[in-house]
Amino acid sequence: MRDLYGRARLIIGEEEEAFASDGLAGAVASVIARIGGTEPRIGAVAHRVVHGAGLRGPLFVDEAAQAQIEALVPLAPLHQSSALLAIEAARSALPDAIQIASFDTDFHAGMPDRAARLPLPRRFHEAGIRRYGFHGLSYRSVAERIWGPGTPGHARAVACHLGSGSSLCALVEGRSVETTMGLTALGGLPMATRTGDLDPGVVLHLLRQGGLPLSEAERLLSQESGLAGISGSTGDIGRLLHEPDEAAAQAVEVYCHRAAMGIAAMAVAAGGIDALVFTGGVGEHLPQVRERICSRLRPLGIVPGGKGGVPVLVLPSDEEGVLRADALTLLAHKGPHG
Repeated sequence: MRDLYGRARLIIGEEEEAFASDGLAGAVASVIARIGGTEPRIGAVAHRVVHGAGLRGPLFVDEAAQAQIEALVPLAPLHQSSALLAIEAARSALPDAIQIASFDTDFHAGMPDRAARLPLPRRFHEAGIRRYGFHGLSYRSVAERIWGPGTPGHARAVACHLGSGSSLCALVEGRSVETTMGLTALGGLPMATRTGDLDPGVVLHLLRQGGLPLSEAERLLSQESGLAGISGSTGDIGRLLHEPDEAAAQAVEVYCHRAAMGIAAMAVAAGGIDALVFTGGVGEHLPQVRERICSRLRPLGIVPGGKGGVPVLVLPSDEEGVLRADALTLLAHKGPHG
């Protein structure tokens, strides 16, 4: 599992250990070594892959599927490379195990055309340049708890996945009809170190007038901006809430302001809002952030604390549970050679 800001942790029974210094491949090897002696043996490993583009999951990761995943690295360099490292590490440590991938983009694949299409010439859309959306495993885990068997459900909900990466999703009867992220995981809300939505003219100006090399521009937008860029210190909103300086306060204000604006937009896309759901490390564990966002949403019938009006729910994201269910379903219905 992961902690508040996505760092890897392993919990087995009452024991817990963190992996911070060995990198992802080392973490995967450590996890496998830690549980490798248990019975039954590990027969399959399920992987979260952020970008699937046109790939629908879950699927078995053979050479062809791995090549397709690798081809999408330019659209999600950090996330996609990490997934590939994890697949290779698992394959190396467990050569007889089946590797299975589920994609964050898959949950949003049924979004209406008005949500998926970018305002570019049609030839680009036909070439796959469109809005895909992300955090799909998290949103699916939330949707299954709201609309699953035996639950009362809400016709229209806005889900907020807030963490080091943040996005919003408009849900109608458990289906994604709109989301804030687009072709890549850089768009939408400002995040810990990512810009979120940005006037494309800013990027053109930096490249043309500022002489910024493409590699530096990519690092600026993905690793040096967002909360860290505004505050000048950290992208950890939990720390920024308690820092007394004006830059930290500005970063928190921008984050909550943009989140509230985005929730209002998602409510429009859903045709109304019957529930507001917070999930993700920040969404689950920082009530101060939830309160600041909700205080801006009174026109939607949402009040801090969820007292009256639209209910405000806090649901833990269970991406691991979705991965497990996908793997078991795939193995049961198709088998590794299906």
